[in-house]
Amino acid sequence: MNEWMAAALLAVCSGGLFLQFFHILRELFPTERIRRVWYWAAAALDILAGISLFWFQLPLYLCYALLFVLCLGETVLLVPDRPLARLLMGTLVPFLLICVHGVLIPMLALLMGTSMDLFVENRAGHLCTVALASLFGIPLLWFQRKIVDRERMQLLLHCRSQRRMVCGAVLVLYFYLVVECWVYYYPFPSAWTPIFHLFTSLVALVTYFLLLWYAADVSAYIEQELKTRQIEKQLQRQVLHYRQYTQAVHTLRAFKHDCRGMVAAARRLIADGKTAQAQQLLSQMGEALEAAPREVTFCNHVVVDAILRECAARCEEAGVEFSASVGLPQRVGFNDLELCRIFGNLVENAVEACEQQPTGGRRWISVHSSVSGDWVTVEIANTYTGQVKLAGGLPLSQKLGRGEHGLGLLSVRTLVESRGGFLRIDLGHPGAFQVRLHLSASEMDGCDSNEGSNLEQKNRDLEQFPPKGSQGVVQ
Repeated sequence: MNEWMAAALLAVCSGGLFLQFFHILRELFPTERIRRVWYWAAAALDILAGISLFWFQLPLYLCYALLFVLCLGETVLLVPDRPLARLLMGTLVPFLLICVHGVLIPMLALLMGTSMDLFVENRAGHLCTVALASLFGIPLLWFQRKIVDRERMQLLLHCRSQRRMVCGAVLVLYFYLVVECWVYYYPFPSAWTPIFHLFTSLVALVTYFLLLWYAADVSAYIEQELKTRQIEKQLQRQVLHYRQYTQAVHTLRAFKHDCRGMVAAARRLIADGKTAQAQQLLSQMGEALEAAPREVTFCNHVVVDAILRECAARCEEAGVEFSASVGLPQRVGFNDLELCRIFGNLVENAVEACEQQPTGGRRWISVHSSVSGDWVTVEIANTYTGQVKLAGGLPLSQKLGRGEHGLGLLSVRTLVESRGGFLRIDLGHPGAFQVRLHLSASEMDGCDSNEGSNLEQKNRDLEQFPPKGSQGVVQ
């Protein structure tokens, strides 16, 4: 095979590799549709750069170092503001290439009975080995998507502790293999050198996949723990709701008993001609009815209403203003546990944001809904202080020990999108953090309609969906 045929083969194989990589990148970090052209341009730039680097037969350690810088720079431009995620994804393709390259050259050298430096000094052979490495990199990316699917990978990228562990390990393995590239430029007579290099490259590749699978599994476990906590909170809310209902029944029975006696007394007074005293007694009954505690309902759905009641009680204790009026259709498309996960996470975040504010200022939480056609829009708004950064449309958690934080809103967004809806975060109003849920439903029974404003808001949110990274600052 001549040099030009080898270069063409490299272009085809590397093109397939980079296109699949950027497809994975688009799945993990959805951005505006206009950026699709950027991915094609980045893939074309990578193909051209790869052919140029290996055509001029630069030292392999320099080729892989420059390729790492190029891929990392493209990832910084295409991935939202999340440094460790950028670093991990930017290292992925160069790491797979150097691992497979480190397996192919020693294996070919051992099979042909030659030294590894011959494959680097010959341009056509050099380009062919890189093309083969790119070709084998395609099924490796496919294998990665099989062992760690999109949802699990997103959980891993949102879990800071696991993201940091995988990123650190991949960087150490990658730069170790880059330094070890010097073995290609010396005609070592012993067969132990290619065997050792083959072994280290295989170990690095297997270590990466095992570590990635383990980190994704731990991230999924953490997310499952959050779901379990939501279930426990829901059970506590149901117990509290049952106690409140039982207390209300006892109070009603006692009031009916007292009312029955007072009515009987009023009848006797009227029969005895003591009308003024009967009127006074009836007035006291009216005052007692007015003073009796009234049942406050925030939502027509029992589970959501229990969550909002608990939130109202916490707000009353903390001195936070609370208002809520939510109407959900009978068939909203979510079961009770899923509604608990959605509203529980959002309301919990709102309460925590208000509790972190100074007590002297005004603090409030508002939860309201509106209906337009087959869409229900639920808006949760609250005051907050400090700085909020959005990455991929979700806020970066400012909590201590963020290893398991930041997964709640991701879980909500994933759940809403799986039912055909979407979530939008708005920082446009100073001092207010707004989350809008646009839920798709087939029937809108029992909901008050505010069709015009909701439809306009949904259309504005759709224009900015999928979300992009942004930043809001409140003094």
